[in-house]
Amino acid sequence: MPQTIVSVDEFISTQKGAVKDGGIVLKAFKSPSSWDPEKRTARFTLSAQTEDRDRDIIMQDGLRTEEFAKNPVALMFHNGRSWPIGQWSDVTKLLTGRPKRTEATLNLMAEGEEPDADRAARHIAAGTLRTCSIGFIPIDVRRREIPEDKRDTYWYPGYEIIEAELVEASIVPVPSLREALVKAAGAQGDDDFIAAREVIEQVLDTWARHPETGLMIPRAEFETAWKSATGNRTVVTKETPEPVEVAEAPETPAPGLFDQVKAFIAKALGKTVEEIEAPAEPEQPEAPPPADAAAKEAAAARAAAVEERLAGKLAA
Repeated sequence: MPQTIVSVDEFISTQKGAVKDGGIVLKAFKSPSSWDPEKRTARFTLSAQTEDRDRDIIMQDGLRTEEFAKNPVALMFHNGRSWPIGQWSDVTKLLTGRPKRTEATLNLMAEGEEPDADRAARHIAAGTLRTCSIGFIPIDVRRREIPEDKRDTYWYPGYEIIEAELVEASIVPVPSLREALVKAAGAQGDDDFIAAREVIEQVLDTWARHPETGLMIPRAEFETAWKSATGNRTVVTKETPEPVEVAEAPETPAPGLFDQVKAFIAKALGKTVEEIEAPAEPEQPEAPPPADAAAKEAAAARAAAVEERLAGKLAA
C-alpha cells in the first residue's frame, strides 16, 4: 500500500496536546513490567511497532537511543521541570520480537531520598501505575494510506514514524498503545497466568521450530545440537608441554534439554544418538569382483584350439 512522505511540521500539527516545546512528541504505552520491591526496579516497554490510538506506528529500527543512553533520566508525567525519580538502564531493541519493541529497566531512587520516587514505587507495586510514555523528536515521517473501504468516509490514517530520536521516558497513568500487555506489576492471584504469558512471549522472541519434528526449542540449543548431530562443528587441539593435573569430573547430571534435542534429531535421521556422535569412518575402495574360474578355463581352451589350428596350417 503506498505511503506519502510528509514534513515533520505537518506531523507535529496533528498531534493535539501531545507536543512539548522543541517539537518533542509524547507517546504512552502499557508496559510489560516486572516489579522488584527490593531493588525498586521494573521492566517496561518504552515503544512498540504497533498501531496506537492515534493510528501512528513508530518503526523500532529507526528509533535512535544513543543520545538518550547518555542521560537516561526517568521523569513523572513528562515533567522536565520536576526532580527525576530515577534512571533507565539496559535499553534494548527486540527487532525479532513480536511485536518489535524497545524495552528498558526503570531504576527508582532509594527509599526516602525522593518523595515522588517513593510514591511511584507504591503505585507500581499496587498495579495502579504500570505504563510509561516516551518523548521523541521526529526525523522522517510518512502518512499512512487510507484503507479502500474507508475512502468514502472521513478517516484519519495516522502516520508512520520512520526515524526519530528518543529524548526522554516517563511514568504515566494512561497509555497510548492499547495492545501492549502487563507482565507482573501489581499481580493479585494471577501469577500463574502472568508467568505463562511471559514464557510465551520469550518463546516467540527467542525459540526456533525443529525442521523435522516441529517442536519448539531454544534457538541456541537447537543450533548447538544440530551442529553436534550433523558433524558441522569445529575442533581445536592445543598441545600441552607438561602434564597437567585434572580434577575429578562431577557426577553426570540427568539428561537435559540438550540431550533430548539430540535424541529428537537422531530419531528424525533414523539413527541412534551414538551413531550421530561417532566420527565418520573413511570410505574404503571397493575390492574388484573375484574372477570366474569356469570362464578362465573356457578362455584357455579357446586359445589352445586357435593355436592348434594355426600349427596345422603351418605344417601343411
